[in-house]
Amino acid sequence: MIETIRDIVFIIFFSLGTLVGLVVLIATFLVARTALRVLRSAGRTVENVRTLTDTAVEKVGKPLASGSSIAYGAGSVLGFITGFGRKRRKKDS
Repeated sequence: MIETIRDIVFIIFFSLGTLVGLVVLIATFLVARTALRVLRSAGRTVENVRTLTDTAVEKVGKPLASGSSIAYGAGSVLGFITGFGRKRRKKDS
């Protein structure tokens, strides 16, 4: 009698354990699949941001950088000319 109850309990727990194992396996698969989708989407977003920043640097940054170097050169020339004028005025005085 006890052996029969033991066998029935063993079969019930073995069946429940198998069922829980399958549920955990399926849940793990679904979570992993969702995580991979999120990672792929994040990768595409990062690539889009990288393309956007490259375009911004190309279209905005480089012209501003060349404009500032032109302005620096013009300022240097203007400083040279005004400095030359100051020296002449000091000599004339």
